[in-house]
Amino acid sequence: MQSLNQCHRYDQGVVSIVLVMPQFLARFTRVSETASGAGFWKGLLTAMIELGAFIGALNQGWVADKISRKYSIVVAVIVFTVGSVLQTAAVDYSMLVVARLIGGIGIGMLSMVAPLYISEISPVCCPPVLFTLITWQNRDVADTTINKARSSW
Repeated sequence: MQSLNQCHRYDQGVVSIVLVMPQFLARFTRVSETASGAGFWKGLLTAMIELGAFIGALNQGWVADKISRKYSIVVAVIVFTVGSVLQTAAVDYSMLVVARLIGGIGIGMLSMVAPLYISEISPVCCPPVLFTLITWQNRDVADTTINKARSSW
C-alpha cells in the first residue's frame, strides 16, 4: 500500500521536473512560459492524475464486488498500464492530459482495492495490525495532501 503512495509521489516529482524541460516545452507549446494561460494548463496537466485517482477510487467498489477483489486489481493494473503507455506516446497536450486521467483512474482503483483485498485475505489473528498499517498509510496520504496545499499558498 505504501508503494502506491510512493508511485503517486514519484509521478508528481517527475511531472514537476518535466514541466520545465526545454524539450518538453518545445513539443507541448501550450504549457510553455510564453503561452497565454500556461499556468492554468500546467495545473490542469498536473491535477488530472488526482482527478483520475478520485474517480477510480469511487468506481472501484462496485467493480470489486462484481468481478472479485483479486481480478479488480488486475483490471486496475491494466488501466494504469494503458495510461502509462499513452502518456509515453502522447503527441499533443490533449492526449497527455487524457492519458494522465486514465493513469490516475488506475492509481485510484489500486489505492482503494489493495487495502480491502489485504484485509480480506489476512489471517484472523492480524486485523488490528493491518488496521494500524492501513491507518498509517492513509495518514501519510493526508499529510502529503496537506503539505502540497501548504506549499502552493
